Amino acid sequence: RTIEVEAASRECVWQARSDVDWIAVNSPPRQGSGRFSFTVLTNLLGTRTGTIRLGGRILTVTQTGR
Repeated sequence: RTIEVEAASRECVWQARSDVDWIAVNSPPRQGSGRFSFTVLTNLLGTRTGTIRLGGRILTVTQTGR
């Protein structure tokens, strides 16, 4: 998945980070607007929830098991 980020200014530095090991965020630190991608590992168990933090924002990812 890819998410677009619109920064308030060109000087705004940001980086997305996950709080769980099953969400891999591919985001080096960036400045200004841009995008980042993330992948979610396969879930063979029950439903799970994790977050991606981006500055003051929190993106919630919920994944059901197979």
